[in-house]
Amino acid sequence: MATILIITDDASVSSFLYERLTGVGYNIDIMQSKNYDSSLKHIRRYDYIMIEQSRDLTICKYIRHLVDDSIPIYLLTATSSAELIIKGIEAGATDFISIALPFGDILSHIQRNDIVKY
Repeated sequence: MATILIITDDASVSSFLYERLTGVGYNIDIMQSKNYDSSLKHIRRYDYIMIEQSRDLTICKYIRHLVDDSIPIYLLTATSSAELIIKGIEAGATDFISIALPFGDILSHIQRNDIVKY
């Protein structure tokens, strides 16, 4: 099954996603955003990257610079602001996932790309 890197400082978000995604077979690594620059030398081994969105999209831009478009980057967000969504796409995000969605909807975002990738 695919391996997903989740970059977040929110323990409840990382715990929820870790439990749910490993429960359906995904391999998960969690990284705090303050450690992202020193820990990404093996970034290309991930099939998906999920980043908790903040107003500063530096992490997303940096990761997109390191990997090509074949690795989807999802921004985990609690907002539906069109302005932030546009900025995220411009920074290199593939898609947005609302952390307020039911888990089945979150999973469908990932599975949709599984079908395209494999």
